[in-house]
Amino acid sequence: EKMNGTISLNVVVEGREADSIKDPSVLRKIASLQTLVEEDAVVGGTISIADYVKRMNKAMNENREEFNTIPDTREAVAQYLLMYSLSGDPDDFDEVVDYDYRQANVIVMLRDDHTAVVKKVTDKILKYAKEQFQDEPIDVNLAGFAYITQVIIDLSVRGLLQSSILSIVAIYIMTSIMFRSFMGGIFSIIPITLAMLINFGLMGILGVTIGFANSVAFAVAMGVGVDYAIHIIFRFQREAALNSDLAEVSAVTLQTSGKAVSYNAIVVTAGFLVLLASSFTAHRDLGLLLSLSMVTSFVGSVTLLPASICLFKPKFIFPQEREPVWWFAKVDPDGTSRLMGSSNKVVVSGSHEIGTEVSERPSSLHSPVQSHHDDEPA
Repeated sequence: EKMNGTISLNVVVEGREADSIKDPSVLRKIASLQTLVEEDAVVGGTISIADYVKRMNKAMNENREEFNTIPDTREAVAQYLLMYSLSGDPDDFDEVVDYDYRQANVIVMLRDDHTAVVKKVTDKILKYAKEQFQDEPIDVNLAGFAYITQVIIDLSVRGLLQSSILSIVAIYIMTSIMFRSFMGGIFSIIPITLAMLINFGLMGILGVTIGFANSVAFAVAMGVGVDYAIHIIFRFQREAALNSDLAEVSAVTLQTSGKAVSYNAIVVTAGFLVLLASSFTAHRDLGLLLSLSMVTSFVGSVTLLPASICLFKPKFIFPQEREPVWWFAKVDPDGTSRLMGSSNKVVVSGSHEIGTEVSERPSSLHSPVQSHHDDEPA
């Protein structure tokens, strides 16, 4: 509570010409900016050339507190700075102003380097600069460790969102080609999309911030998580080709590929959980996110994905079966077969299928035949 802080944020006030900083109006606005920033509890303190000028003005007026202000004229400011340079160390001002008095540096010390905290302070500074310096030939820019970290984290978050979306699109394209179906790609990305949304939500709830280390987790999670969906979909295709009973197809799929996927998820998740024992915070966050990603991808693959397949019955898994059409022929005494008609309704009698409700289609056949399927040779 008593320390000013260890994280520095630099506000660079830059004029268009030499001695711009000696302008009392500019110095007052710099001092007002310091007062505004220090109102925030996270700011431990500030320092600028305005502090030196105010202190010299007070010292030259018998240390009376009412003179702890910026002088009214540029000449008075210049005289104070000249006297200090003659008697003091010429390097004293190096951190707060350049040699030509064209650039001033306001040093803001922060007690917290959290990105949200830094962004709150920088937004306040930029808003003030836009309002107060718009009539001055002055430019205000930010620098320092705190600001650089904020910019890098912002770029990481933006890059993470873009790369996540691009990864999902790439997975969709590849799985669509693999399954030869656009719907196949959509069903393949269901589990990883669910996992990504859940992980982002949990990060917000648990207060886990996105950093350099844990941003890798999403790329790894999507690469591993999509495997679960592909295994389940392939098995569904195979079982659906052998059995028309949807409930039985789902049961067999989950008992075979579902079991294999569960073993894989358990082993991979256990491997990533080892990172939770690390003393390095970034490693712990990485292990937590990867483990959550594996669990959510697995759960989505064995619950939401099969349910979606059973609900929508996509054609790439359940191709529309043509109704059997049976052709009927009458065999004349001389052995000549004549086509009498066709039907798509059959009744079962023992082990033989017998056509009923024949629709007439006059034609003739020249070989003895009874009834057969429409895509079998007569």
